[in-house]
Amino acid sequence: MTHAELDARALAVARAIAERLKTDPSLVDQARAYVTSRLALASAGEQHELREWERILRTRSLPNLRRFLVDGGERANAAASDDAVSGGFVGGGAGGDGGGGEGEPSEAPRETRTNAGKRPRSRR
Repeated sequence: MTHAELDARALAVARAIAERLKTDPSLVDQARAYVTSRLALASAGEQHELREWERILRTRSLPNLRRFLVDGGERANAAASDDAVSGGFVGGGAGGDGGGGEGEPSEAPRETRTNAGKRPRSRR
């Protein structure tokens, strides 16, 4: 897949997650629990990313989180395809039990991570 195709697929995953959040806001709590559970086993670098996600999921309103996921920017695309958070939204990781149909988040393979694995950066 080309970089543009990977970006398009990541955005599709983000849109699917944002759409699911419209009808099931409890997915945010599930994602937070998933992030918390991953912290115990994560490397130092991944812990930094997970803590950023913990902050994003704790502080953003649901409408703001949905906008963040679908804004199409580099940060949001990387975020949506990041297993650290998408796993919580789709029931335990990409390929997990949370989705069902074609194009739903659970269908997204790990390779959808965009921008060479870049993830959200902390705002200082």
